[in-house]
Parts: sequence; C-alpha cells; structure tokens
Amino acid sequence: MKIFLSILFLFLTLAGSAQRYLQLETINDPLTLKYVENQKITYMSKTLPEWQTRKIEKLMIADSLVLFYDGYMRLSDFDAIQTKRPAVGAASITFGTFGAGWLAFAVVDELYQPGRQLNTQTLVIGGAGLLLGYTLNKFFYKRTHKIGSRYRLRLIDLSIR
Repeated sequence: MKIFLSILFLFLTLAGSAQRYLQLETINDPLTLKYVENQKITYMSKTLPEWQTRKIEKLMIADSLVLFYDGYMRLSDFDAIQTKRPAVGAASITFGTFGAGWLAFAVVDELYQPGRQLNTQTLVIGGAGLLLGYTLNKFFYKRTHKIGSRYRLRLIDLSIR
C-alpha cells in the first residue's frame, strides 16, 4: 500500500509540473510548439542580438516571466526563437557520409588500380552528395521564428487548482 501511494504521489508531482507551458504560436495555424520547465530553448533577445541556448528553470504565469539559472526574461523581451528539424539533420548527415564514402572508396580504388575508378562521373556523384548534405545542414536544418506579426509567445497554465 505504501509503495502504491508513493508511486501515485510521484506521478501526480510529475504531472503537476508539466502543466505550465511556454507556447510558440503561429497565426492561423492550430499546431503549436510547447516548451516545458527543464527544457532547453534557443532564443534571441531584443537587447542582446545573438543566439542563446538556456534551460528553462521555471515559468511564472502571473508575471509573464521565464526564469533561467542566471536570470529571467519577460515575454516581450524575446525577439526570435530558433527550432531544429531532426529529419533534415539526419538527411544532411546521410548525404554527406554517402558523398565522402563514395569519394574515399574511389581514391582507394584508384591507388590500388590506377586509371580505373577516378573519373568525372565518380567525382560528380561524390561531390553532389557532399554538396547536398552541406546545403541541407546550412539552409534547412535550423528555422527562425521571428516574434511579431506571424509568431507569438504565450504562457499557459493548465493545472487544476
């Protein structure tokens, strides 16, 4: 019985802390991105124009504050939020690895049997894989959400009290 009550208490404690969200909303889009306490967020503030990644320590709904380990920010101080696309990151690594492997095996085969494998077609295939992997990582992996007319931040408390 004591074990059951302690597990129930632990579940209720964890469920209660996950009821406060920092929500990134897109105008005319029902899908939102939610950040909870103890989750990392990458943002740019209006006062310091560089990307910062910090862990959210606490969300204070009444004051519209997001607390970090070294300070706090008001919702109005956020200038942009940066998110990452894991599928694009995996694809960029896959294409880059394919291109590098293709070129490496071509060079090894050329060293083993000169004049056989290293031709224009081999260089184009390997180079295209490397270039596609780099392009995906550079231009499509990270996405910037500029807070303003299209995106907005909101603090939401769904706990029952």
